[in-house]
Amino acid sequence: MRNNIKVFLSIGFTFILNLYFSQSRFDSGYSKGYSSGYCQDKINCISPISPIPPIPSVNESSDSYKDGYNRGFKDGLENNKPESRDRYKTSKPKFYNNERNSNSTNELLLMLLKKKKETEEKVNQNFQQAYSDIENYEDNKSEEIINLKTQYLNKIENLANNSSKILKSTNGNYQHLLNLLQDIYDEFYEKVQQK
Repeated sequence: MRNNIKVFLSIGFTFILNLYFSQSRFDSGYSKGYSSGYCQDKINCISPISPIPPIPSVNESSDSYKDGYNRGFKDGLENNKPESRDRYKTSKPKFYNNERNSNSTNELLLMLLKKKKETEEKVNQNFQQAYSDIENYEDNKSEEIINLKTQYLNKIENLANNSSKILKSTNGNYQHLLNLLQDIYDEFYEKVQQK
C-alpha cells in the first residue's frame, strides 16, 4: 500500500514539474521575439539567452504566440539600444501579425452593401419605368391594345414577383434580370406596331 502511494506521489510530482517547466505559446513567442529584437539591425549579432518571459498583460493571451513575440521583440530592442553614433541600418522592426484589420473589413462590407442597394434601386426604377410606359401607352381606346397592355403589364408583374428566384439562380446577376425586362418591353412595342 505504501509503495502505491509513493508511485502515485512521484507520478503526480513529475506531472506538476512538467507543467511548471513547459512553455506556453506566449513563452515560445517571447523567446523568439527577444532574440529577433535584440539583434535587429545588428550584423553578426549573437543574441543572449532570453530572460524569463513575463506574465501576459490583460490585453495579451498566454495562448498567443504573436503576443509573446511582439512583447519579446520590444524587450529585446530596449535591452540592446544602439550606440550614440549612427550606423548602417538594414531594416525597420517588423512585428508578427496575421490578423485582418477589422476596420478595413467593415469598410469593405459597407461599400459592398451600398453598391448592392444602389443596384437594386436602379433595377426598381427600370421596372417602374417600363410598367409606366406600357400603362400610359396611347391606345385610342382600341380593345386589342388594351388587352395587349394588360397582358404585358402582367408579364412585368410576374417578372418582378419572381425576381428573387431569378437572382438566386443566376448568383445575383441583376443584368440578366434587366435583360428579361427589356425583352418584355421590346416585345410589347413590336406587337403594338404590328396592330
